[in-house]
Amino acid sequence: MIQSEPNDVLYCRSCFRAEGNGPDQVEPVRCLDIYWCPRCARVGHTASGIAFVGHPSPGRMYPGESSDPLDAFDDCFQRNPKWRIRVDQARDEIRRAWSMWDGDRSESGSKVFFFGWLRKHRPYFLTFQCGGDQWQKVQSWLSEHQSSQPLG
Repeated sequence: MIQSEPNDVLYCRSCFRAEGNGPDQVEPVRCLDIYWCPRCARVGHTASGIAFVGHPSPGRMYPGESSDPLDAFDDCFQRNPKWRIRVDQARDEIRRAWSMWDGDRSESGSKVFFFGWLRKHRPYFLTFQCGGDQWQKVQSWLSEHQSSQPLG
């Protein structure tokens, strides 16, 4: 693991993944002494294998968790999104966030509340390009996800 200070774990401000090797963790990419999330940043490699990050880019990793939603917003946007997430990745990340969300998913308006939570806390997940209404797309992904989950 890459650590800046003893016991300081790096976290991505866009997806809130921590550094590490677990299923919800990432191995940061180092570019010019800055650590980047390989899932969110515009990481590329030269012919010789040296990593670079296209700018502007979200996904900078910082020591310690952040509970301030403005950190996520600042990491993902200038006037427009710094980098757009692909639709298939957005679907997977939104479903993952829905599964981990601590709100009550059984309430009738829970998907609307969750969508608002996404806009505030995980804005990068909503930067995907969509021909229609993003809310409708997210709602359909969540409905499909719920119907595919075993009861219990």
